[in-house]
Amino acid sequence: MIYKIVIFCLMSLCLIRANAQSESISKDVTPIDTLGINVLLNTAKQYKYGINTDVNIKKAIRIYKYLVRKGNTDAMTELGKMFIDGDGVEQNYKRAYFLLKRAAQSNNVRAMCVIAKMYQFGLGVKQNYEKAYLYYFDAMQHGSPEGFYGLGYLTYKGLGTKQNYEKAEIYLRKGSEKGHSGCDFLLGSYYANGMNGTPNYEKAQKHYNMAVKRGHNWTIDLTQYNTLDSIKSKNQSRQKMIVGQNLKELIQKKAQDKTMTTTDLHSLAGRWTGTIYTYDWSYRKIFDQEPITLLFTGDGIFGTMKWINNDTVSTIFTPDIQENNYFKMSKLHKNYQQKKWVVTKASFYVDSDNKLYIPISTIKFNNKEPRKPAIAVLHRDVISVPSQSLKIVGITPLPVKDTSMTIKLYAENDDIVTISIYNMASIKIADYGSIKIKKGINELTINATIAQGKYLLKIVGNKGLVTTVFTHL
Repeated sequence: MIYKIVIFCLMSLCLIRANAQSESISKDVTPIDTLGINVLLNTAKQYKYGINTDVNIKKAIRIYKYLVRKGNTDAMTELGKMFIDGDGVEQNYKRAYFLLKRAAQSNNVRAMCVIAKMYQFGLGVKQNYEKAYLYYFDAMQHGSPEGFYGLGYLTYKGLGTKQNYEKAEIYLRKGSEKGHSGCDFLLGSYYANGMNGTPNYEKAQKHYNMAVKRGHNWTIDLTQYNTLDSIKSKNQSRQKMIVGQNLKELIQKKAQDKTMTTTDLHSLAGRWTGTIYTYDWSYRKIFDQEPITLLFTGDGIFGTMKWINNDTVSTIFTPDIQENNYFKMSKLHKNYQQKKWVVTKASFYVDSDNKLYIPISTIKFNNKEPRKPAIAVLHRDVISVPSQSLKIVGITPLPVKDTSMTIKLYAENDDIVTISIYNMASIKIADYGSIKIKKGINELTINATIAQGKYLLKIVGNKGLVTTVFTHL
């Protein structure tokens, strides 16, 4: 009898302790080991989103932190996401990355996909599509629908990997089979635009409908906005866009046979009009075309270009770096925040007919993601041709080898000019002040005690400026 009484008392004590433990979360006491991991994760989720209880982010965070100390990768992932979003905690990308990296190394596929997004969009890390691709690839190998979508998306556009529609379709189809709405939306666009050759509107409609049913954020009701009808209309107009179809090959051919040359940007000063052709991601066909006006001014090291469409400035390009035939911008300025897109890299070619060809690379300003490739073809507006008041006739020796260099400068009128030298990172390394020049040819000798490398020489007068790139050996 005494034995039974002792057993009963022990069972009662266990029940009392279990009840106290289950209530510890609601009393904001650190959870204890005997509670199941899944129960704790579910409780944290309830507190975070207010499911069957009031929202209490602090309690959710305490549970996640407790589980992180126990090595739980799902808690690491959730807490990492909260640090990225600043959800209930101070935004901290460094801590987020640390938690997510730990979880990913333990094969948590959700963590892999979140880190992939950090690299894809440059969230707290330097934007790196190659690393994003690798993390999505790891997630895909574990069967993650998000992994398939990420791989399909990057392969579709050629970000971080070689562009390949056929491979992208395979990834997206597998993601669709796993119920990923983003895969269905992208497949719908793929078939509707005929990226694989010919549009297939039946397949496009099927995947668009699936995207809607699965609640894709961009396309809650595709039929309401006649998305497919709009694409059909564009496809019909694209059939007429044959003028710019082979521009890329034409530029390469003209450059090879020397009927096209790269040009000093300041010589382009004035107004140019023409057409900008947008290609698909593979450069196989013209995706769109529209009239464009380009206004070159002498502002900045290389000059400034205003891209104008329908009397509205679409964007501004102020390059500060030259690499071979490309001009680039090293950083985005605040005045680009109001622009939907930004030119990041461009080449400028003029052919024997004085027609200007500009292959350009652009990005969306909000997420820094590349847009489809484009080529502008323009001719100069005759009434805007500027007076070439200054012209560099030559530099000796060239390449520069000595501690001095002589510049032959042509001037239309007597003038006062300033001479400066910049490195290719757009940093001024030498300033020679103001120098008086006369009408005609002037020979100006300046000190060239500079390190080996490539430099930009800039000469500014009262009525114009001129630049040229030279090499010092």
